[in-house]
Amino acid sequence: LRDAELSGKIIQRLDAAFGLPELGTRLVLEAGKLNIEVQVDLRVLYLRCVHNFCYYSGVLCSDERDLVSRCGAASLRQHSEAVQVDQDLWTEKHDSLLQTFFAQEQVLVAPKSTPLSLDLEPLRSRWVAYVQQKSQHEAEHRYRCELCSKVFKGLDYMQKHFLKAHANCLVKVAAEVVQETTTDAFFEACKGPGWD
Repeated sequence: LRDAELSGKIIQRLDAAFGLPELGTRLVLEAGKLNIEVQVDLRVLYLRCVHNFCYYSGVLCSDERDLVSRCGAASLRQHSEAVQVDQDLWTEKHDSLLQTFFAQEQVLVAPKSTPLSLDLEPLRSRWVAYVQQKSQHEAEHRYRCELCSKVFKGLDYMQKHFLKAHANCLVKVAAEVVQETTTDAFFEACKGPGWD
């Protein structure tokens, strides 16, 4: 009964932190009510699969790989009939781990990152601006690369040249974009309880 109550509180807290609909949370909490062991098993599995949270070690992981490396590939619960000599000690330690989790004022949710692609903003416009900055328009249909002095007949060819010959420049521009978006995501995440 204790595990069912605690796992339910954790599910409510994590679902709210991740912005999951209340209806889904209610369905998870009501599942398996006829058998308490089944209910606990479903909740522990839900926490592992949906939130990468290990109920028995009280650890919120960043992804599935982190969860497996820190807590193992699965969790096994002993049947209630099994005798556990130091059950009180384990329960006390488990309560301490979960109280640490509940003591956090805010569950930190990793910012959603968008993949970098030359087809998506802001990298696309930053790359085009960089190529134009490092190109010299000498005459109609004549563009010179300022980095290696090669001449091309159009800006499209110049962009292809930069991708082939000066790919390190794209890496530099992409690193700047990642730095800016990471900083923006950090400051966006620093809103709410505990950050005032």
